[in-house]
Amino acid sequence: MAEALLSAVLGQLLSITTEFTEQELRQVKNVEKRVSNLKEKLKDIKLVLEDAESKQLDNPSVRRWLGKLKDVSYAINDVLDDWSQEIRKSQIPNHVEEEEGDHHQKADPVSNKMMMMKKKGYLNGSRQDMEKEGEKCFEILTMRSFFQDFDRDVDGNIYSCKMHDILHDFSQFLTKNECSAMKVDMEDIEPLNVEKVRHFTLQTPKQGRAKFPTSTFHQNNLHTLFLICSDYGLDDDDDDDVDDYDMLVFLRICCNQKHLRTLYLENFTITKVPRQLGQLIHLRYLNLSDSYGLEELPDEVCDLCNLQTLRIRDCQHLQRLPKGMGKLVNLRHLYCFGCRNLKGLPKGIGRLTELRILDNMIIPENNEAYLSLGDLKKLNHLQSHQTDFGIYNCHNLISMGENKERVLMNWKYLAVLRLSFKRWDREICEDEFGILESLQPHQGLKRLSIFFYRGTNLCPEWMVSLVHLKILSFYSCPYVETLPPLGSLPSLEELCVYECDKVRKIGVEFLGNIKHNNNNNNNNVSFPKLKLLDFLGMENWEEWEGNIETTEHTDDAAGGAFIMPRLDSLEINYCPMLKSLPEYLKLIPLKKLSIAGFDMLLQSLAQSEKEWLKISHIPNIVINGIFAIRRDGKWNYDELARFGVPRAFVHDGNDEDPF
Repeated sequence: MAEALLSAVLGQLLSITTEFTEQELRQVKNVEKRVSNLKEKLKDIKLVLEDAESKQLDNPSVRRWLGKLKDVSYAINDVLDDWSQEIRKSQIPNHVEEEEGDHHQKADPVSNKMMMMKKKGYLNGSRQDMEKEGEKCFEILTMRSFFQDFDRDVDGNIYSCKMHDILHDFSQFLTKNECSAMKVDMEDIEPLNVEKVRHFTLQTPKQGRAKFPTSTFHQNNLHTLFLICSDYGLDDDDDDDVDDYDMLVFLRICCNQKHLRTLYLENFTITKVPRQLGQLIHLRYLNLSDSYGLEELPDEVCDLCNLQTLRIRDCQHLQRLPKGMGKLVNLRHLYCFGCRNLKGLPKGIGRLTELRILDNMIIPENNEAYLSLGDLKKLNHLQSHQTDFGIYNCHNLISMGENKERVLMNWKYLAVLRLSFKRWDREICEDEFGILESLQPHQGLKRLSIFFYRGTNLCPEWMVSLVHLKILSFYSCPYVETLPPLGSLPSLEELCVYECDKVRKIGVEFLGNIKHNNNNNNNNVSFPKLKLLDFLGMENWEEWEGNIETTEHTDDAAGGAFIMPRLDSLEINYCPMLKSLPEYLKLIPLKKLSIAGFDMLLQSLAQSEKEWLKISHIPNIVINGIFAIRRDGKWNYDELARFGVPRAFVHDGNDEDPF
């Protein structure tokens, strides 16, 4: 068994060497010497393997053999990466450096040799459905209780979990010589050097307060490096310059780790990364997210031909991305949401045919050097993998002449969509309605958020056809006068309407196209699944119309319409002109009502028993965020008196047991 395993490894290596040494691999520095040394190592191990099966696992020689075998496997992997790196470099034309003005540049060709190496499994094998295969593996491991403590989003998708405690301890035992974690304290102490570590996690206090453990990195063995700042966010502005310098020096040392596959630097206050980062040719994963001070990435980042994931989310001061990003031919995931100062994405991204995930798009203003929305049509994998997408500066689609493109309609897996228009310009712009219509998503969309829209009509035809939509939010749409007929959305669970200043009245049209009949079905139910309804900052909202024929929610109802039968929570905050609540509110089985920041509605509730009866059935009522006038069905009479509500309005028999 041992000899068969070794023969397979050696045979594969010899096959690659014979096939490619005379061609592309001549450009790999010292490749002949490196392969020769590797052969000698394999021969030495073969001598040990011959009688390995007859020895016990606790035999020291077997343990040494296992250690050597691991070293060899890492070495083979590194050599193959060097080969593939040089081949990929040879395939990237010089003009990709970047003649971004040429709209007709084609994607980089993939040579027959590269395809052969992939098919034989020498590089990464077949990678077309790598993400989907990973999901299947995760599901299998989950079913077999490998993981626990799951955190899920509103759609039930797992976004966080932990390895089961027993498996975690067992994994640590198996990898104790390869994986290491270290916490640097506040004292100026160099931690011990660890020779064989491949995967290293370093936790440090705020940068500049502890000496970075440079001696740990003398051995050029690391494949994974996680840097975690334990007290990120503490105010200490006086040391910012020192911190940035120390971090830059440390990163330059890290860049000597030529075999790094993963580099995690999230939440560090760096303003730049060293150019030497481009030397990490094996790097697959780079995370610089939440580096608020980061202003630019060096052009050398584009030399990372093996890079598959780049995360730069919430780097709010990032001014530009390198123009040569079209050279990142293996990039599959680009996360740049929250980079608000970017003017656009480099045009070359449109040539990254491996790209599966692009979480954010910035529409440029009259600049053809940037990626356009139409360019996304060439990235076929986005249609089958993209689940979460945001578009900044949607208003620029007018000047780009793209307001008729309907790129998103074919993204059938898109679940979350954020559309953001011009933030600071408060002038009305009716042209934005045409843009909104052109951004029609697939009907499978589950969450939609619209920011800073400046049109008066917020209801494109496609909005009420989103039958799977669960969460809908409107933020700061100052010229919208009427809310869409959202009650017709059959799956809507959360609706948030913030700062729509021109809305003066919410009428029965808001409830959707409901019918009054004797049939208890979805045709006469408005907002059938709504659980949360939230209004905030509606400065001119005066009337919430409720004069609609309704019946109580009983089985023997004779007719009428059911309205929000599953609503749990209603929040109305800082809507100073609202005077009354709709009549149908008293028929809704609300569990919580929260109102804050205005006097007119509170005045109406305190002075009119008819108005009070609309909310008296609600078991939890909170005023101004902190004053609970009712909790779990029990009235707080002191708080009722504070807001001037007559005790006679309360008829629930809880006088003897208030809270």
